[in-house]
Amino acid sequence: MIDRESDLVVKLVRSDQSEEECVLKVKGCYIVNKTTHCGDCKSTFQKMKPRSRGKVRTPISLCMRTVLDDSQGYLHDGALLVRCHLEVVVGKVARGQATLDPSPLQELSSALGALLASRSGADVVIKVDGRSLDAHSAILAARSPVFAAMLASPMREGREKEVVIADLEASSVEALLLYLYTGSIGKETLESDASSLSLLQAAHRYQVNGLVDRVAQSLAARFDVATVSEWAQVADLMGCSGFREQCLSFMRQHIAEVQSSDAFQRLAVKHPAILVDVIAALAPPAKQQKKS
Repeated sequence: MIDRESDLVVKLVRSDQSEEECVLKVKGCYIVNKTTHCGDCKSTFQKMKPRSRGKVRTPISLCMRTVLDDSQGYLHDGALLVRCHLEVVVGKVARGQATLDPSPLQELSSALGALLASRSGADVVIKVDGRSLDAHSAILAARSPVFAAMLASPMREGREKEVVIADLEASSVEALLLYLYTGSIGKETLESDASSLSLLQAAHRYQVNGLVDRVAQSLAARFDVATVSEWAQVADLMGCSGFREQCLSFMRQHIAEVQSSDAFQRLAVKHPAILVDVIAALAPPAKQQKKS
């Protein structure tokens, strides 16, 4: 029997007959939502830990009650569609890691990172918090639909190739640029709640969805009853629906402790509308029957 109050879990098990050791690198594991996205629904889900050997089991921050609700869009004719992006390395493994030459993608990432650092051929200036950051319009446009629209417009951004950002931190924009060029994020950025939230805001504003997912997953991994209400408020103000849903899911699971926190009391006063969604997460409203 399915426990409707439990979280969804995906398990990958190695089933080949080879006697050689392998390293399983899981790039991502996503459930497809047919009503909110045409492709992968990445905003809610935790990525599996990389380089797990043999089998990988990961909880996903989505309640089975939500998954089994037809109106949520996760069921496709009664079935779930989960997509996983994997790299499997079979051969010599040393200390849990494969001894491989850099992949073409790693080489590309390193080359673009060097290009960003050198500023060679840069044709765009991003002015933020008293600093000027040089970048390349082709890369910005290819990686962010917001930058693409800006740089193709007849406004100043398009004419003068100058982007002025008034309300973001320079360190967050630098981290955003690093991700746009290399696909990587500095470890120290994700270890800090403040820098993570600031980077999440930047990534959401410029519609860099992959970065939004990674930062949200990092924050969700250290949810706390004392701060989750504040983070739900931040997510609501940013319009970051995926991270907001993760906050509500955690609040539902720990409502007894969360509601006694100071942050929850402030949320109740300043943003009572969010409480409606908290209640709905605890007890989804019954569907109204159609009148004949």
